[in-house]
Amino acid sequence: MKTDGIVGLWDLPEREVFVHFKPKLHRTLANKIRRIGIYKFARDADVSKRVLLHWLSDESALRVDVLKRILPILGIEKIHIQNDIIYVRGKKGCKITNPFMSFDFTTFSGVRFIAAILGDGCLNRRYGVYYTNSNQNLIRGFIQDTRVVFGDIEYSLREKSDNNKVKIVSLPPLCGKVLSQFGMKPGRKVVNNQKIPDFIFNLTKDKKWEFLSQLFDDEGSVNLASKHIKMNFAIEENHKTFHLVEGITRLFEDLGVEPAVYQRKKYGSVRGRDRIQKVIQINGSYQIKRINGSFNLRHLEKRRKLRGLINSFKVIQYRKKECSDIYISKMKSIEKEKCSFNSLDLARATGRAVGSCRNLLCNYRRRDIVKTILPYYAGNIRRYAEYKVNSCEL
Repeated sequence: MKTDGIVGLWDLPEREVFVHFKPKLHRTLANKIRRIGIYKFARDADVSKRVLLHWLSDESALRVDVLKRILPILGIEKIHIQNDIIYVRGKKGCKITNPFMSFDFTTFSGVRFIAAILGDGCLNRRYGVYYTNSNQNLIRGFIQDTRVVFGDIEYSLREKSDNNKVKIVSLPPLCGKVLSQFGMKPGRKVVNNQKIPDFIFNLTKDKKWEFLSQLFDDEGSVNLASKHIKMNFAIEENHKTFHLVEGITRLFEDLGVEPAVYQRKKYGSVRGRDRIQKVIQINGSYQIKRINGSFNLRHLEKRRKLRGLINSFKVIQYRKKECSDIYISKMKSIEKEKCSFNSLDLARATGRAVGSCRNLLCNYRRRDIVKTILPYYAGNIRRYAEYKVNSCEL
């Protein structure tokens, strides 16, 4: 398994990759082979005569394992032919024209490509690579990142059958074989519990932020009412650990951000085991402002909402002795207007986060300052707990 984030052409499964040379190099190799003698050369190189003759006659692509056996006999180093490769392809075609001899995933485009596969993308059981999104900026960005990493690659772009607003980018299995060199497994992510490749954790801070930016583009959301941002991920319930969530949490912590991880109730699936959903949530104006300054979002609506969240933060400092009186006064004011109040109402009135107001109301309930008249409900329709100020405080 590769740990440096760079996969060379010679690192790939050699029986599944084919290369096609420029005519000049092909003629040079063919002349050298003919001088030795085709049948003698085939025997010395342990290569099928049929394969060799076919390649010499019509300048077809040559399988890499055959190429590796040919070059030493001809006295040619692999490095000397890399500029003479017209294209690389896998068993099922789909060429990468003028390919890079090393596919570098330590670049900004490289980390975004991997994050996209972990987000709205997938690596199917046949190593085909897909990326699905309704946002055109993200689709265009993924295609651009793909070309930066792989070269001029053949891909397909189509609409989802049941929703023409959703686009699907398909890449050849050769790209999936490259990703597998980092330990990424083919198949459904909820089943195989995909990991973030190890080399991502060793990159510079700006590359880590770029990786997280792509994941937030795909899986993130901004909650203006509760004043937090979050990312949602699902996995089948039989897994003891959720590698992707743990990896994202570790990256945020490396960057000085402390996310909270919540587990929601499991839900059924017609495609296998029940699933659990985990939420990575980040609260607090300081942390969110830091993220806003470091993220490089392509999703314009999420970028706009994040800026709106930053602008919504109000710094209100109450004197400690007056704090309780001010909160109770605001609760009474809301209760007078709508008969009761909840943590969201108090958050809007004070400029504080919903979570802080919820904790405050729980504290006041234990001290009999407020009473619950309608409990919290988290079913299909979420409902905040409703409170009233106790009569002794009126």
